[in-house]
Amino acid sequence: MTQVREAVGDEYPWYPVTKFLFYVLGRKPVLLSEDNRKLNPNSLEDVVTVVCGVSADWRQELDAVLLETIIAEDKHIEAYDIQELAPVLFNSRDEDAQSRTETLLSRLQKDGRIRWDGNKTIQVVAAISDRANDDTIRPPNRVV
Repeated sequence: MTQVREAVGDEYPWYPVTKFLFYVLGRKPVLLSEDNRKLNPNSLEDVVTVVCGVSADWRQELDAVLLETIIAEDKHIEAYDIQELAPVLFNSRDEDAQSRTETLLSRLQKDGRIRWDGNKTIQVVAAISDRANDDTIRPPNRVV
């Protein structure tokens, strides 16, 4: 994969974006085939399948992956940092963005993807690198 990275260089500036999309969509497949099967872009079978739709909760699923990645990359997010997550995720500090962020944190905790006791550091339960077996689908060096 290193040779591919070196070969594309500045000629294809969208390569990091494409790589990140494959990472996110591989973590939480939300793209659907004609028969409503969830597609994983990291699967050779699925990469050639026509996308015919998205799952009903696609936005929340992908936002949750982004938030989980931010938490995993930062490794030291405390309760008082929560208000700073909304502008990172949604480019806004308004009430709606804050509410969406709190809902995502609650969802991640309920799903067992993060651990937080309410006043100490928020932690991802399993490191992202433990879930990804292939260097091509790991998150970029910094998401934020």
